[in-house]
Amino acid sequence: MRAKTAHFKIEDFGMLPPHEAQARFLRSDVLSLMFLGGRGSGKSYAGCMKALLYCLRPEHAGLDYGVFSPTYRQLIRVQLPTILQFCEEFQKNAGFSLIKRHYRSDYVIEFINGSRMYLQSLENRGVDRCRSLSLSGAMIDEIAFLKNPWYAYQTILAAVRG
Repeated sequence: MRAKTAHFKIEDFGMLPPHEAQARFLRSDVLSLMFLGGRGSGKSYAGCMKALLYCLRPEHAGLDYGVFSPTYRQLIRVQLPTILQFCEEFQKNAGFSLIKRHYRSDYVIEFINGSRMYLQSLENRGVDRCRSLSLSGAMIDEIAFLKNPWYAYQTILAAVRG
């Protein structure tokens, strides 16, 4: 029996048509990918979409994914609301929710395919909280603004095991 796959457009998530650099970033399937752009170029926006699409892929069902932000403030003002808005827009357009459960106090979103997205701030050595996780992938936003970006990168890289 073949697994069913969903077909949708990026606009179904409420994302405006991506500009050329965002489109290349979103289409790429390389293992390590960086979106380098100027202020306001849509790096965080595209990163959140990429993270969501990664979690929803059939081969990632039941796996964990990390979304890391340099500060708690950016996490609750940018990454979390952006991902939730994408899911809300998808629900309006498709008629069903992608979110099975949202653990608000832990900043964890569980999707209907069983994958979980862990959202974590990296300030005050918050990166050390990911040590116990086994992640299938991660999105790190604005890592250059950390006091020790190399330490954060190595710690997160060690948690990505699948």
